Amino acid sequence: MSTDILNKDLTSLFGLDEMSPIDQDTFLEDIGSLVIESVITKLAVEMNDLEMEELHNLITSTVGSDDMLEKLEEKYPQVNDLFKKEILAFKKEAVSVLSVQN
Repeated sequence: MSTDILNKDLTSLFGLDEMSPIDQDTFLEDIGSLVIESVITKLAVEMNDLEMEELHNLITSTVGSDDMLEKLEEKYPQVNDLFKKEILAFKKEAVSVLSVQN
């Protein structure tokens, strides 16, 4: 895994330092939601109906809570690796797209 990109601070590339705190929060929440959605989709791909129902119940019972990610990690140990992969993929795509535009 490319730790250079994974550890890269994309603040200036995204222009976060030029946004208001409210816009920063909104932007980061949107990015976080995209990553979480992608991880959950990848997690669900190989599940049967019962496992999907368990995942759905876990998500709906913890959505918006501070311990949602912790509960996902407890139930699905592979979720950490999925998050790293999705964050890496997001950062690579962002650097690629935003570097071309600048």
